[in-house]
Amino acid sequence: MAECAPCLSARKLLQQRGVPYSEKSIVTEDDATALVRLVGARTLPAMTVGAQPVRGWSEQDWTAFLVRFRDADGSLSPERTG
Repeated sequence: MAECAPCLSARKLLQQRGVPYSEKSIVTEDDATALVRLVGARTLPAMTVGAQPVRGWSEQDWTAFLVRFRDADGSLSPERTG
């Protein structure tokens, strides 16, 4: 399976910022269907905090999203996404 360059960039950003994450690979049509249910599109990379999705890769957008939902202690707060 070929590596997704935007996915590598997104993973690097999360690692550099110390954001814990879990990663899912889209291999089957069932995987793609689950992705659409989760984030509303077949766009990669995608991330969610709580129910709030971010689709596609833009370092500026992902950074702004992470900063917006970062608590004072540095953890991400899914409750703040609503």
